[in-house]
Amino acid sequence: MYKITPAVMSYDWGSYGEIEKYFGIANPPGKPLAELWFGAHRKAPAMIAENEHFSLRDLLVSHGEDILGKELYKRYAGEFPFLLKILSARKGLSIQAHPSKAQAEAGFAREEELGIDISAPERNYRDDNHKPECIVAVSEFWALSGFRRPEEILSIFQRVEELGGECGLLSRLKTILEYDTSENRLQDFYTGLMNAGQDELEELMESSRRAVEKEGPGELPDGAEERIWYWLQELRTQFPGDPGTLAPLYLNVVKLNPGQGLFMHAGVLHAYLAGTGIELMANSDNVLRGGCTSKHVDVPELISVLDFSPFQPGILTPDSLGWYDSPVPEFRIARVRLDDGAEETELRRGMELGEAPAILLVEQGTLVVRQGDAAFSVRKGEALFIPAERELEGQVTGITLSAETATAVFALATVNALSGDKE
Repeated sequence: MYKITPAVMSYDWGSYGEIEKYFGIANPPGKPLAELWFGAHRKAPAMIAENEHFSLRDLLVSHGEDILGKELYKRYAGEFPFLLKILSARKGLSIQAHPSKAQAEAGFAREEELGIDISAPERNYRDDNHKPECIVAVSEFWALSGFRRPEEILSIFQRVEELGGECGLLSRLKTILEYDTSENRLQDFYTGLMNAGQDELEELMESSRRAVEKEGPGELPDGAEERIWYWLQELRTQFPGDPGTLAPLYLNVVKLNPGQGLFMHAGVLHAYLAGTGIELMANSDNVLRGGCTSKHVDVPELISVLDFSPFQPGILTPDSLGWYDSPVPEFRIARVRLDDGAEETELRRGMELGEAPAILLVEQGTLVVRQGDAAFSVRKGEALFIPAERELEGQVTGITLSAETATAVFALATVNALSGDKE
């Protein structure tokens, strides 16, 4: 077992003091703290705490089969299956989607053949992996997730027209939503929006601005319609003139309470808006953006990977053992709470690590983790990497957790492969 120190990511959308509030980790001086990466990603691997010059990726390169186990080492070609993050957003992230495994493989090969540098800003595919992800809220957390039903979008656009006035693009989009009876109705709608001229987009944004002025609440409300106006106003303030600010009109606005989770499948258009959470994803950096960003936006490529089915976001809650549902083979996540000096093995939580590597991140308190003769005291904000279990004299060495009072997140790979996100 190894204590690991996360890579610190100071993106502009990050928060000030929120991660310190919840995890005791302070911001870099004068900078926002957006993400902490606990993993072996090439871009920003976590470091082994006992050796600041040796990363988890270095350990993976030098002892990959030992720490992943033979099966996972072969399945993921020597790469770590997942990436665990703490994420804290002061303002909205980009409107984005992630490709499926097949789309990522094809896109990566295509851009390699074209000779586009892996670090070039116009590069869409920086690896050949998919990026399903799950966010578990630590604070109140807001997100956009998936397309609304066409009838619901039409109703919202009619309300915008009623409050903000008519415009040509609004009328055209309403016509698609009302009279296009094909299976491609949402694709036709979104393509028409994203390919509209700048003058038309500005006219629609102005119409929505007038609608917000008439109906928009000053504080974050609970009502479904009021949430739309609130986030239209917030995004317009954060990203003036960006057509991505219209997204609350056609994407679902989702609120997570602490402890609730949200899973993002491949192709689901989404954005995180505000809040602090623990994010677990497949080990990839493939992001296709559609607005609210200064980074590269490739509309045709984004449209090619999107799932245009109406989407009803399912709020995840943990089962009786702390596990959140995960439909992909790369990872599982559990939130474990121990009280009153409790002690238990991983079998009590249904973990049964087998050959699966895991990362333990402590949210509150101090957790003592024992495996064989090794013992680590892991405090709030600290993380522990637990390699795949080794069989000693025919017996698997188990993990024992003990604490007076502690809450921790356990992220681990799944040894038994699921069908996952392959299309």
